[in-house]
Amino acid sequence: MIHPMVHSAFESLADRDIEIGPSLQQKQELFHEFMTHARRIWQNFDFVEPHVGISNDEPPRKVLAAVVHLGDIKARGNFITHRATFYQLLLSERLLGMPKEAVTKVLIHEAVHLGYPDHNQDFRDLVRQHGGAVSETSIESPGVQVQLKQGARFKTVKVFPEDQEQAAILWAKQELTKNRGARYRILQSTQPRVGQRWRTPGGQIYEILEDTGDSFRCDVHDEAGGLTPNSWSFSTQEFNRMIKSLPLILL
Repeated sequence: MIHPMVHSAFESLADRDIEIGPSLQQKQELFHEFMTHARRIWQNFDFVEPHVGISNDEPPRKVLAAVVHLGDIKARGNFITHRATFYQLLLSERLLGMPKEAVTKVLIHEAVHLGYPDHNQDFRDLVRQHGGAVSETSIESPGVQVQLKQGARFKTVKVFPEDQEQAAILWAKQELTKNRGARYRILQSTQPRVGQRWRTPGGQIYEILEDTGDSFRCDVHDEAGGLTPNSWSFSTQEFNRMIKSLPLILL
């Protein structure tokens, strides 16, 4: 039985007498994807699965998504050692309008929350291991994003192809003439590409020489320009994870 103080936040879709609309259907489809990621991430997901559901409520604090739960949860590595009484996945309308790749990264993030309630190092490591987004700002959408400040956050309102940064700037300037009090910013994609140079906090510079499709071959320099004895090869997944975790600086 659900405690009455938390019933409204955890109410099951099945308990509601409402018409199934496009957004509700989309949320249910994303819930199925969420459960697929959870099965892949957690070694003992069968221990938790019967206690996981979805709510049609908006997540708190205007976040993209949230997993709310009743009771303590704990995990070690990819094994849940203590489960909640029940969990509910909350998806925002804002998330439904995002690119598929970004949505998947958010769902992986939330699936890891089934075992880790906080964003500690173990949580972040597991999210990165499975290709999720550690935070909303780490979600990489392709192309050049034009973002408009709404409240305390910036929201992507238009996306241009990667080679049309000037067109994105011009569009934002035109929008400013209509609303001079608005605040826009331009975000350029930072996907690794041949010719890019990345610097680590320790002063090493990784120059991407070759992209084979599933790996990058890099020359590693120091700040003084010297070359280490060997070049290095990284899988695409390893290099993307390294960019997020060091962090590397795009030069």
